[in-house]
Amino acid sequence: MEEKEKQEEDLEEQLKKIDAYMLQMEKESQEFFEALRTSPHQIDELLSDPKQHSKETFEYLQDQRYQIEAALEQRIAEVNASVVREPRDTPPVKGHWIFVR
Repeated sequence: MEEKEKQEEDLEEQLKKIDAYMLQMEKESQEFFEALRTSPHQIDELLSDPKQHSKETFEYLQDQRYQIEAALEQRIAEVNASVVREPRDTPPVKGHWIFVR
């Protein structure tokens, strides 16, 4: 039992670190976009518009976007694979259940 409690404490500690890291990243990205006086949506629109770039530059931007998205998807898959899922004590809720507030 003590080993399981230790694992749970370690997991909680890791989750707290991840949460703090995510909050820090959000703060830094918000400061970054405020300094640029723009939004992520505006940057995406600019980078996605082929009329704003030469053909070579636009192809390069799209290739970089693809590489970043592929790397992100791979990291997400790695994290999902590393998460230890314990069997539930209760069976999962079936689709026919209606939740009422």
